Parts: sequence; C-alpha cells; structure tokens
Amino acid sequence: MNHRQWKKNYKKKYGYNPPTDKDARAAMKYLRKNIDSIIDVMQSVIKQLPGAIEKVKQKIREMSDEEFATFLNEKVEDAGAKAMALKIRMSGGDKD
Repeated sequence: MNHRQWKKNYKKKYGYNPPTDKDARAAMKYLRKNIDSIIDVMQSVIKQLPGAIEKVKQKIREMSDEEFATFLNEKVEDAGAKAMALKIRMSGGDKD
C-alpha cells in the first residue's frame, strides 16, 4: 500500500486526515534532512566528555568532608556511582 492509499484509508476510517505525528514519513524526512547536524552535535558532546569527567573528579577531590557526605547521601542515588565517587575520593583519582 502506498502512502496515498494509506492516507485515504485513514481518512475513510477516522473521518479526517492523519495528524502529522502519526506520519512516520515526516519524522524520517526530518531525520534525513538533519542527520549531519545531529551527528555533529553528538560528536562534539562525545569529545567534551573526557574533560567533563576530569572536572567532576577534581571537584570530588576538592570537596570538604561535609560537602562530600551531603553529595553522597542526597545527590547520588546509584550504588555504582557512589562506589566510583568513594574510589575517586579515597585514591585521589590518580589511577583513574
């Protein structure tokens, strides 16, 4: 069934043309049109991750004991993230 037939059947069944959010073709057209810019943004974010991770490690190392305790108890919910923060804090993060 081609797109024209699908649209015609939709109108016959529901009494109105399909909304644009139901049309996957519009989403695919948008992706095809903007895929290069999406890839560029993703690459720039990925390139910035190591620097951001280093900033977080440095901030964890420089926190006072009270700030670190508050950070662990209130801000970090994931057990793995807590373990990583403790490892960075205890080892100084030089080996990470």
